[in-house]
Amino acid sequence: MERFGFCLVGAGRAGMVQGIIIENAFRSWRDRFRDEYLNEMKSFIECILKDTPPHVSGYDGLAAVKAVVAANASLKKGMPVVLQD
Repeated sequence: MERFGFCLVGAGRAGMVQGIIIENAFRSWRDRFRDEYLNEMKSFIECILKDTPPHVSGYDGLAAVKAVVAANASLKKGMPVVLQD
């Protein structure tokens, strides 16, 4: 797994974000959370095989997606945004 550097982020002019790669960052979020995603899948498969409820719900997944959408919107706008219900 390649690592590239972490990004220092600060406010730039006109709300733009500026950053610089220094060290030990991952190329993508898929690389960064690879092991966690594998563990999630294993856990979910185990729940199916044992007929038990999963540790997280679809609502938990929806909340995570809403947080990512809001974070991306905030980055694009250069200001905080309110999470939508």
